[in-house]
Amino acid sequence: LKQKTAYEIPLRLVGSEMCKRDSDNILHFKYFTKDGVSGISPLYALKDERQIQSAGNKLLTGFLLPVCTAPRLLKSINLI
Repeated sequence: LKQKTAYEIPLRLVGSEMCKRDSDNILHFKYFTKDGVSGISPLYALKDERQIQSAGNKLLTGFLLPVCTAPRLLKSINLI
């Protein structure tokens, strides 16, 4: 018994109406390819992109967090 993959695709940009299509009826483009046949699947490429984005966010947060802290307010003492 072979499992078939199906996709739920929104019919409009706004709204919740969806249509279901078998994977046989969907065009699958390869990522990082010269001939369009052999290459990396867009889903695998997306996983790598998310990991790169997460690492970049952590680096930026680590760099900016110590610099962007709110200054401390000094309390003046009246010595009169």
